[in-house]
Amino acid sequence: MMETSSRGFVSRFLLELKAAGEDVLSISPKIRNPGDMRGLVWSGELPKHGRTASGRTYEAHGNGCRLISFDGRVVEFDFANDGAVKFDAWRVIIFIRSLAGSSEISQGDIQESCLELVSEGILSKVDRHWFRLS
Repeated sequence: MMETSSRGFVSRFLLELKAAGEDVLSISPKIRNPGDMRGLVWSGELPKHGRTASGRTYEAHGNGCRLISFDGRVVEFDFANDGAVKFDAWRVIIFIRSLAGSSEISQGDIQESCLELVSEGILSKVDRHWFRLS
């Protein structure tokens, strides 16, 4: 049974986020960390839309990327200044909405769960609303 608490959804999102970040590396040999994707797209060396080796579609946008799995799960993130993957509560809500079924979990619930994970050393705060894996 799928965990439906805000903490459960955040944990599931983090697993997907880690996999998505690793999947980005398969797009081009020039990508050594996920943030390299941003420069390659901006320079025109990499298309804004495409497919990863695992079959996820990707859509590069502004300062981030959206990956969509074959079953419709959406993992969206932005890039921190050092190229690391970062996310906020809204990105977790997008993920939750992409799963089969719906949830009454709010952005505030997600934010609280993320702050708990910061206190446990699992996440780090990038700034007021943004987080990254520690």
